[in-house]
Amino acid sequence: MAPGRRPGWLLPVPQVLSETGLQLLGQAERIESGWWDGGDVRRDYYRIETRDGLRGWAFRDLAAPGPLWLQGWFA
Repeated sequence: MAPGRRPGWLLPVPQVLSETGLQLLGQAERIESGWWDGGDVRRDYYRIETRDGLRGWAFRDLAAPGPLWLQGWFA
């Protein structure tokens, strides 16, 4: 995996993110886990950039479609 594909700073708890002024950078990366133990997690992760030029890592929960959630920031 290329360096810098994961953020250097993960939030303790993901935060709902307003999509106003956000730009999605590239295509989604799907991450799935827990299918083997019933704790399914299916998310599409995106690299994002804010109006202010901050770059982050956000996801959509595919099991419960809704808002974009901020997971962390790139340094």
